[in-house]
Amino acid sequence: MGLGMDRCVRKILDGLAKQEEEIVMSPSEGEAKSYFRQRSLLAYFLPQLAWEDVLAFQQRLVFDVSEEPRQKGALILGEHSPIVTVGRQGSHQHLRHEEMEIATGQVAVKWTNRGGGCWHQQPGQLVAYPILPLSPDSFGLAQYRDSLYRTIVEVLREFEIDAVADRRTASVTVGGRPIASVGIAVKQWVSYHGCVINVGIPLDRRPLVSGGGDDRQGGTCMFRELRTPVRVGTVREAFLRHFVGIFGFGHYYLSSPPASLIRPQRGIHASVSPSYY
Repeated sequence: MGLGMDRCVRKILDGLAKQEEEIVMSPSEGEAKSYFRQRSLLAYFLPQLAWEDVLAFQQRLVFDVSEEPRQKGALILGEHSPIVTVGRQGSHQHLRHEEMEIATGQVAVKWTNRGGGCWHQQPGQLVAYPILPLSPDSFGLAQYRDSLYRTIVEVLREFEIDAVADRRTASVTVGGRPIASVGIAVKQWVSYHGCVINVGIPLDRRPLVSGGGDDRQGGTCMFRELRTPVRVGTVREAFLRHFVGIFGFGHYYLSSPPASLIRPQRGIHASVSPSYY
């Protein structure tokens, strides 16, 4: 009787230990750490820039990362001036054409090849664009996507925000409200585009796009959940830490973007935005 109870207790404890291991490190995270351990990461902290300029920079990095021996990756972190981007799961039906900004062209609409739906990108959001060499045999798209979702969830958890990944809507949600969106593209087995996290954005007006999450509840942001100002730069630094930790890069470096990318542009301040709301 006593021996049987001991075995039962040990079995329960072993099961709990196994669950704890799964929580600490998912299979995708373990694969990432193994795959990227011998690779280095260049991180770029960008000022608020036009979406088109950052897309051109991503495409340049895709070419660089795709070159053999494919031993480096890049991570772009920054903010965009206002724009609506439409991914592969988006359509005209998701655009609210009656809204003044879209109807008059004050906010441009761009169609893109990333996954996900329609995003209204604007200051107060952190955009993260990983440019990483993937491998169909060692670290494919599914593992990459899982690791990216986990990174977002862990960043929000650092700020004591309980978020969950909703792969059906390509988003991360808090109480059913989307706080982050994920949209990935791949070229020559190199990832680009990535995700956007709502740090502090205006929520007191009708959104310019619909779709993703529960539209009846609308979206949310870190400021709304925390009831305290949060700087985009603070979230950016947290994202870099968790990204490096979850993907397991052996080395990472902060790198300066090309001077041509941060040239002064009409209507845009070429300085790192300290935005918080």
